[in-house]
Amino acid sequence: LRYQISGFQEEGGDNAGEAKKNLLNWVQQRVAPFDVSTGNFGSDFKDGRVFAGLVASVDPYFDFVETVEESTPVEIMTETFNHANEELGVPIILTPQDVETMQDEKSIATYCAFFYDLFEEAEQVLPRQSLHFEVDGGGLEGGLVGHRSAFQVKVLDGPGGSPVNAGGERLSTIVEGPDEEGIDVDMMERGPEAQFVYIPELAGPHIVEVMYCRHVILSKQITVEMPPFQISDFIFSIHVPDDVCAPGEIHCSLLADGKFDNDILRRAGMRWLEEKIQAGLCTA
Repeated sequence: LRYQISGFQEEGGDNAGEAKKNLLNWVQQRVAPFDVSTGNFGSDFKDGRVFAGLVASVDPYFDFVETVEESTPVEIMTETFNHANEELGVPIILTPQDVETMQDEKSIATYCAFFYDLFEEAEQVLPRQSLHFEVDGGGLEGGLVGHRSAFQVKVLDGPGGSPVNAGGERLSTIVEGPDEEGIDVDMMERGPEAQFVYIPELAGPHIVEVMYCRHVILSKQITVEMPPFQISDFIFSIHVPDDVCAPGEIHCSLLADGKFDNDILRRAGMRWLEEKIQAGLCTA
């Protein structure tokens, strides 16, 4: 098709009509999921929606709805052309004013041909609003300080639908603790799904946000509690100085029995003990 479109552009070659038809069919297939249709490379493009649908069909981070809602044709085309150029490498060979006043279809067909050359075999991106997200895991229900919390998200093309092959890599999450600081989150993506793992450092309310292509699809507040520490989890020792008249020093550490085996747990345990001592609920 690259050779045929070139002939259509420059010489109107024998196969130009067939090339134009094939290209239009390809464009129609790409934009159909966005409730956009076109029967030509002229007037049907003047409202900008076909251009926006074409970009959205190859770039999941380009939001078709946000681009076209309450926007004029000039605004739609300006944003679409700029995004295609900056993010996809499609040269800007048209302006909105060109499209509005264009008398022939060659320039618009040429612009669409750039997309064909770059994205002929690209996955068909579906509108984000039509996708369905299956979320599962205790990490969205609550947790314990210092303990691993995990949850999974799977991307489907609709309720009960088929997995979206590259969905997992487009997911991300933010977990914010009660101090409004973000918590490190490990992500493992496998095709249409991703698993997120984090370890809370503080007790209290946490906010978990899940995003798809930088758009929030879930925001939930969960409660993280302190682990069930006991006084028997700690070892107490007294350091006696050489000067027997000087006061002794009490040292404390957590039992090294594997029950509390990471730095976050150890810090939480010491905070718990300090609170108990201050409250007079235990003494050394």
